[in-house]
Amino acid sequence: MALYSGFMREMLSISKGSHGRRVKRLFITDRTAKVLRHYVDEQRARLDPRGYGLAELTTLPVEALHHLPLFLTRRGTSMNPDHFRRDYWAPALNAAGLQVRCHQVRHWFVTQALNDIHQRARSAEELLSLRGALRELMAWKSDMLPIYDQAICRHNLPELAHRIHARIEREHRHDRARRSQPASPPSHLPRASEC
Repeated sequence: MALYSGFMREMLSISKGSHGRRVKRLFITDRTAKVLRHYVDEQRARLDPRGYGLAELTTLPVEALHHLPLFLTRRGTSMNPDHFRRDYWAPALNAAGLQVRCHQVRHWFVTQALNDIHQRARSAEELLSLRGALRELMAWKSDMLPIYDQAICRHNLPELAHRIHARIEREHRHDRARRSQPASPPSHLPRASEC
């Protein structure tokens, strides 16, 4: 469904226990959508046996897209979760100096969402409505909110999540600034002032 939507910030994904059906709604930022579009048009198109980019994929029937994997291996086959964690997730986290499991990102999101909900709600009714919307968005089979409420009260998770997010953003800005600086000349070459 991600391919059909053209990456317009919302996708449907397979969920644990959904038996291959796309039932989990995923929301992404504009920056993530841009990166995904680039991946589909460049890297994925090179790996796809048919060479399909986003333009070609959006012409396919939705039913056909449900069976196409978004992420491909170098062999053009569907990338499994272990491959993703080993070859992409772990190296990216190591480069950033973080130790986070994939599922912890989901916890971070829920913690941030709950913090925002509690700050925004102007009444008890609005608070209940927004918490219900989060429960529906997360597609929980049971009510997980009390568990998150206890964790938030016990560990000040919103503050911890905010610090982690701020660190990621600082590292990202620092890396962008470092890449935008011109490379210094090799040390074995004389400088212009030495000539």
